Amino acid sequence: MGLEYFPFVRSLGGVSLFDFRFFDPNQYSELYPFSMWGTFVPCKQNERASIWIELDAESLSPHFIDGAKLVDCWKKSGQFSRKLMPIIEAAHIGPLPIKHFLKVLHYERATNLFTTLTDLSLN
Repeated sequence: MGLEYFPFVRSLGGVSLFDFRFFDPNQYSELYPFSMWGTFVPCKQNERASIWIELDAESLSPHFIDGAKLVDCWKKSGQFSRKLMPIIEAAHIGPLPIKHFLKVLHYERATNLFTTLTDLSLN
């Protein structure tokens, strides 16, 4: 695959993030029925476990683009062949320093539980 197939955020030189701060799964699924977020949240369907990193969204500014602004940017760009998950996909443009990490979490499908591996919020 070439650069023309990169997802929208990657084409901007960014890192895709989920922004669940104001997320209601039922309302979201109603508004965006073709969004496949549930196939990999909290874990890909064919995987036993996943790692999640909680970020301090407020400290990411000015490199953070929230979901609504990202959708607007995508529409204005006209790059509709590039993948984007409306509203819950946000972006951080450029490298994402570890100083923005709050927690590293491990999700285990067998137990349906998240375990905090590292709590960085006190640093």
